[in-house]
Amino acid sequence: MPSKHISSYKKPGRNGQRYRKQIGKRRYEKYFYGNKEQREEQYKKWVEKLIRDNKDRPFDGSKTWNFFKEKFLTYLRTAKDKRSGLNLFRPRTILEYGYALEHFQTFIKPHYLNDLTYEDIAAFRRETKAKADNASTDYYGVNKDMGCLIRAFEWGMTEGYIPVISLDSLKKRLDVSKVVVSVLQPWQIELILKYSNPNMRVAAKMGYYAGLRPEEAYSVLLSKIDFNTGLVWISANAADKESGVAFWRVKRDKDRPVYFPPDLLADIQALKSAGPYVLMDNSKPPKPYNVNNFSKAWSQNLAHVNKMIIRNEVNTPKITCTYKIFRKTHTTMMLKVGAPEKDASLYVGHADTQVTEEHYLDPKVLKAQQETKQMEHLEKVKKYLSKLPGTLK
Repeated sequence: MPSKHISSYKKPGRNGQRYRKQIGKRRYEKYFYGNKEQREEQYKKWVEKLIRDNKDRPFDGSKTWNFFKEKFLTYLRTAKDKRSGLNLFRPRTILEYGYALEHFQTFIKPHYLNDLTYEDIAAFRRETKAKADNASTDYYGVNKDMGCLIRAFEWGMTEGYIPVISLDSLKKRLDVSKVVVSVLQPWQIELILKYSNPNMRVAAKMGYYAGLRPEEAYSVLLSKIDFNTGLVWISANAADKESGVAFWRVKRDKDRPVYFPPDLLADIQALKSAGPYVLMDNSKPPKPYNVNNFSKAWSQNLAHVNKMIIRNEVNTPKITCTYKIFRKTHTTMMLKVGAPEKDASLYVGHADTQVTEEHYLDPKVLKAQQETKQMEHLEKVKKYLSKLPGTLK
């Protein structure tokens, strides 16, 4: 059997062992006694019964898609880790699940969950794959949507909202080709800084100078900036209702220091932000940005930048980018100005240099740096290479 015992249990006259089986989100445990062959046989029959019971479990077919979607997102927002008490799912993760459910709803248009079938889910995958093929993009988005949907549907089956559907054949990820890294050119950054509003100019500099992620940029507290040295800690924010700080923690809980150069510090001071965050919107009273409105604010700012380019710049193409491109550009430019790849990767908080190479570095810049290293190494070993002819008679 695929499962093994997880602990042993002693009973007078017999050795017992506890076995565990998980189906969807439901976890079952039971003790079996006897020798190994007897226990495995008992376990096999027990698992078969569990599978039958779960398949035959009645579900409420009157529930609608909107009901299921709201229930699932509520679960994501409220689920807590039993040990730490922290939220299991980060806001960005919840947002990605929400996007996947919206994409599915747009294509399939489900109403009653009772009508949901395997073919609906398979058709959605085929459609999103075809769209990716037509747009000549990789399958990263398709895999993300399908992963989120499958986990959501398995949760729905466990809770009795969705009829049991075997999704195993849809779990295999589509092959993703090597990522093509896009970075901004210096003239594009200069125009963005020239025509952005003060808030977004500071945000752009945070991304380009310090390599911040979007959620890191709008979560920087004024109290974490040392204006004398430019040192800023990207670290968890403890919730404080009195000062208006919301709880937030860094991706993978990897706190790190970053450096803000003098011109960025001057721009931050010029904002005269009432705090507690560096970036506060223009509403009255000002409110901090969050996962729901920051990308919209950046898109609106970029639209304004492009209007100003059309009005004031001659033969200059439109700029199209998301905020995260500044982080990719930062990492590529770090290598271009001579920073070792390992240092650039550590600075931006990547798990390893492979992440940096595949998703953040312009291949041309990476190749140029590798060639430079090879030439430096060649110069070091030349004195040894020149001695090789002398080894021959």
